[in-house]
Amino acid sequence: MPITSFDSYITTANEFVAHWTEVNSQRTAATLPALTLQGGYSLANFMADRDAADDKVAAFQSLENDRTFATGDRDDRKDAIHERLDQFRSALRIHVKDSLYDRSAPTLPQKSVGEQKFRRPFEDMEDLWEKLDADNGVPGFTPPLTLRGGYTFADYQADLEALSTAFRTVTNAENMLRVARGERDTMLANLRERMGQYRAAIALEYDESHALFVSMPQLWPTVGNGGGGDDDGENPSLFVLSGTWRIDMQNAQLQWTIPNGAVSFEVWHSPSPTWDDASA
Repeated sequence: MPITSFDSYITTANEFVAHWTEVNSQRTAATLPALTLQGGYSLANFMADRDAADDKVAAFQSLENDRTFATGDRDDRKDAIHERLDQFRSALRIHVKDSLYDRSAPTLPQKSVGEQKFRRPFEDMEDLWEKLDADNGVPGFTPPLTLRGGYTFADYQADLEALSTAFRTVTNAENMLRVARGERDTMLANLRERMGQYRAAIALEYDESHALFVSMPQLWPTVGNGGGGDDDGENPSLFVLSGTWRIDMQNAQLQWTIPNGAVSFEVWHSPSPTWDDASA
């Protein structure tokens, strides 16, 4: 199975291990030394790198799960505290209508804005609520103010702190994921380089009619015709992406060409103004 995605690297490497093992077996029977690559790189070295990459891919998936859980928890807390601000604004209109507190009520932020812009109205709400609870001079109102379900200022402070923790957890998860992605990609690139070297070594050692040449694993999906060499297993040609902005629909229309021989492809999107691995 050639490489078609990050998940297929280890499967492809396993095929190279099986083929390399057979090559070494036949070479031993013919009193030839085991096949090594550049720098004396052996089958044992390749298997160790494969296992390390396999562990890194699995660890990366675990970190992706951590980020997903952290993001879900943060968003749930954002929804809940957003509702509390809405209740707070309503409570001010009911209990201290037209007072300075009512006129100073923070507006509801869009949930899609960044952390600092999202948090600002809630920190304002915290300050305003604390002042109101300490103010015994508001006509017609006796502090403390409580919201739906007996929700108090202390409850709100706890929720606001929990939201801050949730934001930090997401940031930490994204940072760990970014580092792990770089480590994973480096390991897989090294594995891919060694598999390419292996194919070149087999092509050097055996002619095209030899069984070990014909059975050589592919590195990339086949482009063109032929057996184990030539275009077989080479990197497919590039995709060409083009797009136009539809003013009437307020969205982008994307089109891309698909090279001959492409088995599958992925389209990645990052919502950031510039590319961001963590949000892609």
